Amino acid sequence: MNIKGSCVKSVVDYIKEAYKDEGFEKFLTVLSGEDRKVVEMKILPSSWYDMEFYERILTGINICFIGVDPNLGEKIGKKIITDGLKGIYRVFLGALSQNYILTQSPRLWSRYFDGEKLEILEASDFSLKMGVVGDHKPSQLYCDIMVGAIIGFIEITGGNNVKAEEVACRADGNSRCEFSYTWD
Repeated sequence: MNIKGSCVKSVVDYIKEAYKDEGFEKFLTVLSGEDRKVVEMKILPSSWYDMEFYERILTGINICFIGVDPNLGEKIGKKIITDGLKGIYRVFLGALSQNYILTQSPRLWSRYFDGEKLEILEASDFSLKMGVVGDHKPSQLYCDIMVGAIIGFIEITGGNNVKAEEVACRADGNSRCEFSYTWD
């Protein structure tokens, strides 16, 4: 199972921006030698990276920063969406209805994750229930990042005061991670 390099790059860039050189160096010290080399080299947005590598990156972030900022996952998720939805995507977002965009998000998801599938369980004008299925057992930070990414996506498409809840998680033995969102 793989994740697109653009997502990994956004995560690494967030750590560099939020925690500056000192924090980034601290983060690098908790990574294995091979993972550190990959992170120190340029993360290629168009390449695919192994999900286990990504989870090791998230573990390093968790070790260094989760106690510093309990909303870290949400912030990283929003950065991934902001970085990913530039240019032509923004044009489409402005021209289509929010409900249509959200119900089509599994197509967008598949461009960034292979081996996982995003499912829309329910969608209405001001609420969304979605699930993610796959063999990957995610860390809590992974799920927090997903929550933040979808909050960011809803905000970009016009939603305000977004509230989110992870209802079920594969890490707890459920068949899918399930999320519920409401907004104004």
